[in-house]
Amino acid sequence: MNKDKKDKITFKDLWRNPFYNSLFKLALWGLFFLFIFVIVSIGSLKISHYDSKDKDNKEIKKVTFTQMKNNLLNNSSNIVYTIGNFYITGLVNDNVLEATVETDTDEIYKIKYDGENLYQIKKSNEEINNELLGNINLNYLLPSKVFKITEDPLVILEKSPDEKTYNYNLDNLRIAVTIGETRIDEINIIENDINYNLKFIIKDQDADK
Repeated sequence: MNKDKKDKITFKDLWRNPFYNSLFKLALWGLFFLFIFVIVSIGSLKISHYDSKDKDNKEIKKVTFTQMKNNLLNNSSNIVYTIGNFYITGLVNDNVLEATVETDTDEIYKIKYDGENLYQIKKSNEEINNELLGNINLNYLLPSKVFKITEDPLVILEKSPDEKTYNYNLDNLRIAVTIGETRIDEINIIENDINYNLKFIIKDQDADK
């Protein structure tokens, strides 16, 4: 009986042995690094999952040119136009433009264009004056009329390599539509040596930012 107790080896005995002590420490370090590896692997998988999810969401949210055009035509837009010697700021709503015009001679007046007639607004009165803006093409005051022209079967469409600019060519008319990630930013038109720079901010989209 005493011999059994004497021959029995305890953990303390093994720990005191330099050889076994080294093995135990090596095993503990191995478990430690295994634990770290598992934690890092789980974290990497989560990050990869979220990155993939974000990428999928971005792809889902991609807006086509047709959607951008419809958004512009079907929503109210704040506009900033530079046309020849005229600087025009205002709002297009329900296919009607109401704006303020400034000239290079510092004249300022209010206008309204409904697609048929140009009105000069004086106090509460609206007077038809289709010659008010000289020889500019009034059709280009409304984006709906601009895009109607681009639907002409004789129009030649060319896209820039990055597909950010759509160029429409018809005889002596040049229309360039520049887009961003989610909307049409501006339209540039050249006709009869007159430059039309039309910039838009869709009100609903601007509010969402």
